[in-house]
Amino acid sequence: MKNLALALLTTLTAVACSPTEVGAPDESTEGAVEALTAAEVTAILYVANGATVEALDVDVGLDARAAKAIVAHRLGADATPSTADDDPFDDIDELDAVSYVGPSALAKLRDDAVTVAPAGTCLVVSEYVEGMGNYNKAIELYNCGLEPIDLSRVGVCLVRNADTSCTVTRKLAPIELAPGDVFGVCRAMSHTTLDPHPYITAHCEQEIPGVMLFDGDDRLLVFEDLDEDGSFYADHDRVLDGFGVVGSRPPGPYWADKVLRRCNLEPFNGLEATEFLPWDYFTQHPRSALEHYGFAPAGGGCP
Repeated sequence: MKNLALALLTTLTAVACSPTEVGAPDESTEGAVEALTAAEVTAILYVANGATVEALDVDVGLDARAAKAIVAHRLGADATPSTADDDPFDDIDELDAVSYVGPSALAKLRDDAVTVAPAGTCLVVSEYVEGMGNYNKAIELYNCGLEPIDLSRVGVCLVRNADTSCTVTRKLAPIELAPGDVFGVCRAMSHTTLDPHPYITAHCEQEIPGVMLFDGDDRLLVFEDLDEDGSFYADHDRVLDGFGVVGSRPPGPYWADKVLRRCNLEPFNGLEATEFLPWDYFTQHPRSALEHYGFAPAGGGCP
C-alpha cells in the first residue's frame, strides 16, 4: 500500500510540474498568436493595458499569477501607475512573453475584450500640463479604442473663465493615430530654453496656441466634428472626452501648476456631467514632472 501511495504521489507531482500544462510559466503559444486577427490583437492589448489585477483574475478568469504578472510588467519596477518606468504592452509578442500567459489566457482576454472594449472612436486626454512659464501648457491625447483615428475629424475646444460654451476651438492635424498611441498638443514647441520644457519640445506634435492658453480653472472638450464645420455643436457633433464641466467654472484654480496623468481611461462627458473630480480620472504630480509626457498611460484604475 505504501508503494502504491508513493507511486500515486510521484505521478501527481510530475503532472503538476509539467511545463506544457495550462498555466505553466512558459506555456507554448505556438499557433495561438498567429490565429488572432488584427482586431482581436488590438482588443486583447486594450484589456491587458487597462484592467486591474482583480479584473484580470475574476472578470477575465485568468490564472492569478498571469494577472499579477501582466500588471507588474505594465507598471514597471516601482509598481506604481503613471510614473516614468511604466511599460504598457505595445504588441502581442510582448504580452505573450509574460509568465503564465498562454493560449488559454489569450483566448480569455480575447473573449472578454468583445464585451469591454469601446465601440467607435475612443480618444481621451491622457495627460494635462499646466506648468510654470507662459508656454508650458500642453495636453496628450490617447487612442483608447480599437481602430485608428483620423485626427482631422477631431476638434479641441477651450472654455475660459465663466464662459459656458467653447471660447476657442481648433481642429487637429490630418494624422492617423493608431490604437494605443498618443498625440501631443501644446501651446508652443519652442520659445526659450526651458519654456516650454524640453519634454514638451520633444513630444508635442501640434501647436494650437489659442486653445492651449488655459489656466487652472478653464475647461477642455475633445469632440468628433461629425459635420466637419470646424466648430462644436452639441446637436451635430459627438463629445469624446472632457476636462472639467463645460458649463461650470470651479471656484478656484484647482488644476493650476500641475501635471495630471490619466489613470481611469473611461471617457468623461464634460457637456452632460455636473461634477468633475480630477482624482477620479488622474494622478497628480508636480508641474515639472513631465517625463511621462508623450508615452501611453498605464491605465488600470486610480489609486
